[in-house]
Amino acid sequence: MSGNGRFETQDNNPNAWVGVSSDGVHEDTGTPVASEFIIQGKNPPDHIHLGFDESGDQLFGPSV
Repeated sequence: MSGNGRFETQDNNPNAWVGVSSDGVHEDTGTPVASEFIIQGKNPPDHIHLGFDESGDQLFGPSV
């Protein structure tokens, strides 16, 4: 499976690239996470990060 830095590709389509990391820590904030997703839009080029704990509760990202 290919990736983008520390993220492994989960989906790559004409609208977006989606990757996941299970490194255990959000790189920018140091927040412990079980999984971190990045969704990179292609048109317009923008992205979001979503982080989840072991219970599946969202730790950071939109609407948190």
